[in-house]
This record gives sequence, C-alpha cells and structure tokens, in this order.
Amino acid sequence: MLRVLGYIVLVALIVAGAVWLAERPGDVTLVWQGWRVDTSVPILLLAVLVVVAIIWAILRILRGIGAIPGVVRESVREKRRKRGLSALGSGYAAVAAGDARRARSYAGDAEKLLDAPQATRLLAAQAALLSGDGDDARKRFEALLDDSDTELPALRGLMDQALASGDRVRARDYAERAFAKGRPAWAGETLFNLQAGNGEYEAAQGTLDAGAKAGIFTGERLNTLRATLLIARAEGALANGALWEGVKLAKQAHERDPGFVPAAMLLARAYKQDNKERKAAHVIETTWKRSPHPDLGAAYLALFEEEGALKRSKRADALAQVNPEARESRLLSAEAALDAELWGQARAKLKPLAEEPVGPRFARLMARVEEGEMNDTKAALDWLKRAADNAASGDRSAVPPHWQCERCSHVPPQWAPTCPACGTFASVTWQGPARALVPVSQPASAASAA
Repeated sequence: MLRVLGYIVLVALIVAGAVWLAERPGDVTLVWQGWRVDTSVPILLLAVLVVVAIIWAILRILRGIGAIPGVVRESVREKRRKRGLSALGSGYAAVAAGDARRARSYAGDAEKLLDAPQATRLLAAQAALLSGDGDDARKRFEALLDDSDTELPALRGLMDQALASGDRVRARDYAERAFAKGRPAWAGETLFNLQAGNGEYEAAQGTLDAGAKAGIFTGERLNTLRATLLIARAEGALANGALWEGVKLAKQAHERDPGFVPAAMLLARAYKQDNKERKAAHVIETTWKRSPHPDLGAAYLALFEEEGALKRSKRADALAQVNPEARESRLLSAEAALDAELWGQARAKLKPLAEEPVGPRFARLMARVEEGEMNDTKAALDWLKRAADNAASGDRSAVPPHWQCERCSHVPPQWAPTCPACGTFASVTWQGPARALVPVSQPASAASAA
C-alpha cells in the first residue's frame, strides 16, 4: 500500500513539474567552439535526459560484456557441483548395496568435483571399509573425528571396524565416546552388549538406564534386559557363595517379569539351596501360569526328587492344574504318570492332544504308553517313525522347541544370559513349540507317504 502511494506521489510531482515548465518555457542559448544553439528550457532538459539514458545503456552493455567470464565460470562450477552431488548420492547408494568397487569409484569422483570435504571424506572412508582396506578406512575415519558434524559417523565406522576385527576393547571405547556425545541408538546397543558380555553388569545397568531415558530400550525388551542383568548378577553371587545376595537379585528379576522362565528357574534354585522348597515351588507355579515350560516342569519335580514316583505324579498334576489348558501341562502330567507306570492315566492325559500334529516329545510319550501298557513294540515304533518323518521333511516347522540365539542361531543346551557362540547378551530365547507335519489321527501308512 505504501509503495502504491509512493508511485502516485511521484507521478503527481512529475506532472506538476511538467505543467510548471510549460507555463514558464524560457529560452536557452548555448555557444561553444563557434557554434550557437537557441532552444527552450524543456527541450534542453529532454536532451539532457536522452544523453543520460544513452550513457546508462552503454554502461549496462559494457558491464554485461565484463560479466560474461564470471557467468561462464559459474556455469562450469554448477555443472561440476551437479556431477559431484550425483557421484556422492550414487556412492552412498553403492555403500548401502555393498558394492565396494563402485563405492570407491564414486567417492573419488565426488572428492574431485565437490568442495565438501565432510561428505566426500566420509563416503571415501565408508567405501574403504567396505572394500576391506582397513588401514585406509581407519585413517580416513580418524581424520573426521575433529569435526563435530562428522564425529559420530566416524566413531561408528571405527566401532564397526573394531568389532569386525574382534577388538572389543577399542569397539567399547568408540561406542562409549559416541554414546556420551549424542545418545545414538547404535552406540547404546553396542556399549550395553559389550559391557554385559564382559561381565561389567553395574556399568551395563548404567548404560541401560541412560538408554531407557533416551528411548533406545523400551517396553518388553527393556524388562527382559533388566531381568537378565539381575539374573547374571545373581548367578555370580550364588557361584561365590553369597546365597542371600543371590536370592535377593533373583527375586528382583522374578518380580520384574514373573513370566520370564530363566528368572523363575534361578530363584527356585536359590530357594532350594536355602532349603526353602515351598517358596521354590510357589515361584514355579507363578511362572507356570504365565509361561508353562518343560524346564520349569523338570525343576518343579526335582524339588521332590526324594518322593516316590506316585507322589511325584500327583505333584505334576497339581502343577498342571495351575494352567490346565496348556499343552505343556498335559505333557508334564502324562510323563509323570508314565514314570509312575500309570499307563491308563497317561493315555487319557495325552488324548486331548490327539488332534494336534505329531511332535518328537509327544511321539516318545505315546511310544512309552504303547510299549508299557500294551507291550506293543510295533505301535511304539510307528509313533517314533512319524516324528522321524517330520524331522526328515526339511520343514523348519518340524523342529522341536529349543533355546536358540536370535543373533547367530546357535542352539545351546540350556539358557544363558550371554550366547556362548557370539557373545550377545540376552539373545537366547525359547523357539517353539513348533508345528509338526503329520497329524496324530493319520495311520502310519499315510504318515510314511507324507
């Protein structure tokens, strides 16, 4: 609005000036070098304006001609910048795709074309790491540590390189520096795992708490990690004869996650060492209601190992009643009945599972029933053959339930806080129960054909 008003005022002034000059034309005489020019004031002013306009136009043309080299240089520079950015993007795409040769080629092009040392040096370092040139990658990453913008990615590259070479000490140092700087998730995860895997449980607890505040560890996984840390500390205390400390830590782990089988197993073992079998049994019963597991069943019956087979069968029935619909409850109760030679009861307990596919454990129990009650070796072998056919089918769904590391797929004989193969903390989980392939209701001939 103010600009429009300004234009109106300017036009008004020009018109007023023109009118004023028209009313007062006047005469002007110009004598120079023998020349005489007579004219009016308005014509003189118009001539002056024309001369000024011509001079201004000539100056603009000269300025445009002088700017041509700069325009050419800027055009060349822009083309180089576009080619450099294209090489940079293609280089990072090659790194993501694992193409070391193309990554190094694009990194070289980007360094030549771009004046952006942070981005190009980082790409060159990652390309060198990908191609296996460890010394070159390390030098390039270390050169980026002094720049706050590239420090974190450089620390990650150095950490990954140290982990790949098995240098857990250097890897931990880099992860610790990165975690202190910006709390990135990759640094928190790695630092926690290295600390916990090395038995530094108090330091790992501090990292876990800081990571939880930063949102790195959340939900069920956070509870599992905290419970596993407590279990690891409790195991250390029990191994060193500190029974009271072991019971306290195991109890904290169990209270944090009552459905976590390893916590219940350890607390029950600690109570048993303290001659508190009733408390141990209560712990197992609490967890059985949430997570019935064969290891829990075995630990429960081991509390009463001095009792006869018949009493132990009743104990198994009592535990099964805590979670009567669970498949594991039926299998535990049937197995205890077989140990007591209660063949009819065992068969009756297994009958509700008759419509489910055959698994290895179920097949072994049915084989014991057939051989123990009917002395029918052929029927027993038929059950075992069904389980063997499933295992030989190549379908992973036929694999029986087991403990397995989620990181490296190692199958340890029992749960442990740290995978014995790859050293990853809290990675061993229960895989199963698995689905078998051949239904119980099929005859043996059909099972063989499958």
